[in-house]
Amino acid sequence: MKFALLIFLSVIPLLSHGQEYTQSHLDSLEDEALLTTFNKVTHDSIIAEKIARTYLNRGRREGDTIKMARGYDRLARIFHPEKNIAFADSIIELTKDLNHITYPALGYILKSVENYKINNLKEAVDDLQIALLLSETTNNLTLILYILDSLITYKLIWGDKYEALNLQKKRHNLVFSENYKSEFNKANRVKSNIALNDQIKESTIHSFFTYTNCYLHLEDVENAGKYLHLFETEISMYNGPFKSDFVNLLQELRIEYFFLKKDYDYVISVSDKLIKRYMKSAEKRQLFDIYSYHGFSLIESKKQDKGLAFLLKADSIYDRGEVKILPYRRKLFRSLFDVYKVKGDAVLQLHYLEKVVTFDSVLKLNLESFEPELIKKLETPILLKEKEKLIDKLTEENYKFKTSNIWISSGFIIALLFLIYYFRMQVLYRRRFAILKRSNQQDDGVEVKLKDLDISIDIVEDIFNKLERFEENKDFLQSNITLYSLSKQLQTNVNYLSRVINTKKGVSFSNYLHELRLSYAFQRIQSNPTFRKFTIIAIAKESGYLSAASFSKAFYKKFGIYPSYYIQRLEKKK
Repeated sequence: MKFALLIFLSVIPLLSHGQEYTQSHLDSLEDEALLTTFNKVTHDSIIAEKIARTYLNRGRREGDTIKMARGYDRLARIFHPEKNIAFADSIIELTKDLNHITYPALGYILKSVENYKINNLKEAVDDLQIALLLSETTNNLTLILYILDSLITYKLIWGDKYEALNLQKKRHNLVFSENYKSEFNKANRVKSNIALNDQIKESTIHSFFTYTNCYLHLEDVENAGKYLHLFETEISMYNGPFKSDFVNLLQELRIEYFFLKKDYDYVISVSDKLIKRYMKSAEKRQLFDIYSYHGFSLIESKKQDKGLAFLLKADSIYDRGEVKILPYRRKLFRSLFDVYKVKGDAVLQLHYLEKVVTFDSVLKLNLESFEPELIKKLETPILLKEKEKLIDKLTEENYKFKTSNIWISSGFIIALLFLIYYFRMQVLYRRRFAILKRSNQQDDGVEVKLKDLDISIDIVEDIFNKLERFEENKDFLQSNITLYSLSKQLQTNVNYLSRVINTKKGVSFSNYLHELRLSYAFQRIQSNPTFRKFTIIAIAKESGYLSAASFSKAFYKKFGIYPSYYIQRLEKKK
């Protein structure tokens, strides 16, 4: 899908630093020159927005709906997902009653791209299905091929691989149809200067690549080899702008193909060369996958320690949050668990077993809405039982260790308990003193209110202490907590609890819960790369919210940005 996107979005080299982008200069450009200039500066969102709005405003002045749609189209590519989706919706609303060859279908495609970025898989696929119907109605071959590429990719990764193969057959037939060139030409603007022959050749190459990829996912060695050979032959006859990209793709497919054939020596040799090449690249996805295959092949070749070293390198890329959670990447953590099981290291077995279970929880959230039948294939219940056994084993080993050192441990524990008791009493005394002192300060607005509560200072202090334990234990993450249930839990009455929270915390009970939950979510997103890979609904549930919408709304109200945008900026900064 990566290369289809590159072709579709017409990536062009950057402009020289000396180019001016004054408003008068932009206003002097013809329409097509303005769009070409936009393509050159998409790396700079400020300049890109200025150009897109110039084009959009020109369309408004001229009353040209399609020109306005093209303006929104460009704006929908340069911001964070939520804002891009809003611009895509503007395209759809503006052109919904037109029978245009490009719009509103392209609006749905842009929405799909942004929804996939924030892990809204079902919405991404639904948008593509609508775009496909619209594109087939207007016979826009460029969009049809792009949509089919995307659907095939999603199905291969998340869904029914045989369905992906059927979609690829449909795509292949379109590329090799007699009227392909003329229909492809119609779908592009006359003045866009597209290298038509190159793009047609790239579509052919991409078709053989996708066939190879489908058969590799289906573990059909014979057909995978057949289309891999055709893919390689087409690349050898191509000298377009994506030559090096296709050659790299070929090497990656070879690694997967020869691993499937169990030719591990070949995989080790080729992946070793690619690792040296990709070490200089900012693209970590390829490096993660190549490290993984390199490690798997070494382990299969009975070189476990060397293989483990490469699997751990892939694991470090994952821990830094540089790759998305996808089903096929689960194998890395399952393999690390198996290696440490052979080594008899129960602690690291438990560590990687927990990673697999966490991975499965994220996969389940996506599969629930997309391919619920595939959830049955997850082995999570079995792994959880194995996790319990490991915990029991580690507990037993700890028990034996403690028994052998019982006297030393007992003495240490007693001393520690005494120190804890001493410091807790000191803290308690200081807290009581502060409360009593503040209660006498009539000029302190909060303490005046406390006096007006007409509640015993001992009761107030008791509620404070229990609220502190409530916060320390993170009981606020329970989604079903209410003022009534909390008052029962704290062994006080609803009236006292509500009045104390309102007075001392300065907020209502519901806002008090919001503050705790949002602070928890904010800190975990900021400090935990694995947590950032969760979907928004998963983060919401982890933080005590019932829905992604209520969580996102509360997060935006407190911090001024949406959680998905905050995560995106953290990843980009890294």
